[in-house]
Amino acid sequence: MLASSAHERPASLIAILLGALAFAPARAESVDEGSFKVYRFDEPLGAETFAITLGHDSLAVMARQYLTLPTSNGGSRSSGMPTCW
Repeated sequence: MLASSAHERPASLIAILLGALAFAPARAESVDEGSFKVYRFDEPLGAETFAITLGHDSLAVMARQYLTLPTSNGGSRSSGMPTCW
């Protein structure tokens, strides 16, 4: 009788853990997101968009920066670079 109750404990513990996982949030929750422009001497230098999400046990920060670069013909072009932390 003692051996059967020892085998029942791990099974009931697994059932409890699986039940707890059923109530865990399935999606990440958005904490903050947005975008802003960067200026230097009243000239646009670039921009950044960002998103901060909260998962079950983690925090994710994703950002994308855009830099405005001058071209040889006097115009400008943008280049972007994604960043994840």
